[in-house]
Amino acid sequence: ELARVRLALAHRSPEQLLAQPSLVEPAALLIARLFYKASGAAFIVDPQMSAICALRLIRRDGGLTVYSAAAFATYSLLLGQVLSDLRGMERYGQLALALLERRPDAGVSILVHFLYGGMIGFWSRPLRECAEHLRIACARGEELGDLTLTIAARGLLVFNLLSSGAPLGEVARAAEEARRVAHRARHGATVANMTLILRVVHALQVPASGELSLSGDGLDEDAMTVEYKGLRAKLPRISVTHLRAFALMTLGRAREALPLIEAIHAKGRRRLINSYWVVEHAFLRALALVDAADRAAPIPRARLLWQIERERRRLRRWAQSCPANVTAKLALVEAELARLRGDHVASPRRYEASIRAAIDHDLGHDEALARERAAGYYLERGFDEIGALHLRSARLAHDRWGAAAKVELLERHHAGILRARDDTPGSERASRTGTRTRGATHVSGSEIDLDSVLEAAEFFARSDELDRILQGAIEALVACASASRGGLILADVGHLKLRALLDPDLGASAQALDQRLEEADAVPRSLIHLSYRTSEVVVVGDVGDSPLAARDPYFTRQRVRAAACFPLALAREGAALGVIYLENTLTPRAFTAARVRVISALASQLAIAVERVRLLRALREATQVAEEASAAKSSFLLRLSHELRTPLNVIIGYGDYLRELREDDEELVEITSAIQSSGRRLLESVSRVLDLTGAAAGDSRLAAAPVVVAALLAEARASIEPLLVDSRVTARVRCEPPDLVILADRYRLERIVAILAQNAAKFTREGAVALEARLSPDPDAATHVELTIIDTGIGISSEHHGQIFEAFTQVDGAVTREHEGLGLGLSVCRHFAAELGAQLEVESAPGQGSRFTVRLPYVPATR
Repeated sequence: ELARVRLALAHRSPEQLLAQPSLVEPAALLIARLFYKASGAAFIVDPQMSAICALRLIRRDGGLTVYSAAAFATYSLLLGQVLSDLRGMERYGQLALALLERRPDAGVSILVHFLYGGMIGFWSRPLRECAEHLRIACARGEELGDLTLTIAARGLLVFNLLSSGAPLGEVARAAEEARRVAHRARHGATVANMTLILRVVHALQVPASGELSLSGDGLDEDAMTVEYKGLRAKLPRISVTHLRAFALMTLGRAREALPLIEAIHAKGRRRLINSYWVVEHAFLRALALVDAADRAAPIPRARLLWQIERERRRLRRWAQSCPANVTAKLALVEAELARLRGDHVASPRRYEASIRAAIDHDLGHDEALARERAAGYYLERGFDEIGALHLRSARLAHDRWGAAAKVELLERHHAGILRARDDTPGSERASRTGTRTRGATHVSGSEIDLDSVLEAAEFFARSDELDRILQGAIEALVACASASRGGLILADVGHLKLRALLDPDLGASAQALDQRLEEADAVPRSLIHLSYRTSEVVVVGDVGDSPLAARDPYFTRQRVRAAACFPLALAREGAALGVIYLENTLTPRAFTAARVRVISALASQLAIAVERVRLLRALREATQVAEEASAAKSSFLLRLSHELRTPLNVIIGYGDYLRELREDDEELVEITSAIQSSGRRLLESVSRVLDLTGAAAGDSRLAAAPVVVAALLAEARASIEPLLVDSRVTARVRCEPPDLVILADRYRLERIVAILAQNAAKFTREGAVALEARLSPDPDAATHVELTIIDTGIGISSEHHGQIFEAFTQVDGAVTREHEGLGLGLSVCRHFAAELGAQLEVESAPGQGSRFTVRLPYVPATR
């Protein structure tokens, strides 16, 4: 039934469906209402029968009803869940919402908002937007007393909130309310699921003394029965397994979670009860396998990497459909994969991308997890300060989420790192408020401005404009180091140039510059050259005691007390890209070891950002050169084709004249026939090169005009008659109806028919070539026009059906080689058909002839 509906809608856009008139025939309206009622009644008991009823409602052509929105919402859901067509799912989901807006109905509204918010929208819309649709379904369901859909919508709303990282307190309140409504309706399955959610939330909210346990009353997979206010209900085993794995992974117990995740994987992830869990399962499985790979021997590790890569591909496909819900998860998995493969350029960039995506889309729990794993990476690599900053941010994010049990675990396992921060002024307020207000975490002395460091790292990864990166970078670096002034110097074609300068005397914002270092007085040239040549950090703790500084009058002139230079170096490159210069005019020894480590780490991130921008610029320039070369080639071919056409037409014309002048001279007639044949073949080749060049250059300007189809076919037949002289092939034309007139681009349509007709004549030795046109015979499908060229020629084997549409391609074979040509004709036809929104199909077999069909949308026109 789904295949029939999909075929019936193949040539009708959602816009065309939306523009259909309303159904008014009473009997048809009654049938539509019966299908809708049957679909709703069967929704819980027999989902397949419910879907069939909805699909039948779509296939009954004749107009729209108030029930059409529900039918298309169901169809949208099936496209995604059965056929994995996420793009089609979103298109028809939006159509359902548009139909509901045009033909509102309170009852239909509940189902449409329930399906869109709970199952359809997740694959293209942010989770919080989907939650609003579910809240509408809940409110209208309660108003109309539709407890079945109300309970289902409330349950999915809880899953939505948990998946979107809403505060756990809000999740618990929503689950308790859903359980209350479900208990009133004696809906045991929802009572059991909401009880399970509450147990998971409780396990994350309440710190435990000693090792946290998820067994017993907390979350025991073996305790499958729930009793709530006298109602006993059985928990779905797969729900228990998934939520237990979710809690264990959140609490950092991947080794215990992996067997549960693999049990779901073995049974098939499609058994998970909602879309949120399908993505969450792939994400959790990838991270659990990452932790297993860290402990594995080389051969098992390679197998684990392959499995992680498979989950990454799934997440990538879903992220392309809905970046808001999946990008943060995808980037984190990619960061962990890069770490396992030893790619220390890509891994920090992907960690930062994951954190940024989680922040941008307000996914607090994803941010917490990404920061926690980034912290582990930096600590392992020896960047202790950066790791500590991420770890503290992870604790704050978990605290905002309400996962007190996780916060306690972090504080227990990383007591030294976190306690060092807690002992400083200002940290208590930041933890209590759960905000990242600038300055709330700033500490004077040897400590670092946490927010400045995090903002700098995120900014480097986000921007693609070099001047903007450099200006923002020097502002952030000066803030991170509590410096007085700073500058950024980059290497450019053999010279060092001062590209950005932050000087309080010149303004609060950094200046973009392009000044050669030899001409710059705003920075110390000697210190910068030393750092650049050696690719080493150079720190002058006290300028007054430094012989290096004493040789440079800059330090005396600017009254500098401490200075430092940090090379911008990539791990894979020998030479530095440039140098960061920072100075302090207030206190000596301002650049402590802790500050140097943090700024060095940020310098590496900045070097990656600068290199990325340069590579992107080089790519754009290379692309532009390639496009210009392609345009020049196309221009040359166009000019050459036009120059060839004129003399060829003259040659063919004089051949006709000589043949008519001396018809009695057989030798002359034979010679002129050869001239004409060769000229026509060459002219056709030139025409096809010209057509293909225009298509490849993107010349897709359509000129819609009325086309008399019968005349079009007659002209094509006339064009092939010279090819059929002295042959045993006849050509015929049939058009139904005879007066068919359509609106189309005449040139493109004429070229398609002419090329197909010429091919048919060329490859047919005896029999007939038929050129036919008709309107779509299927009343259930969208109206279209079929132009068909049929021959009784040599035919084409099925394995070559796709190959023949490629440019400069002909099917191998002795018969084919008898006929010269460039192999461009069908490629031109395919290009032109695509521009017309038409389909070009072939049916053929060796020795049985060929049938080429052009199927294009029917747009009627008058003569």
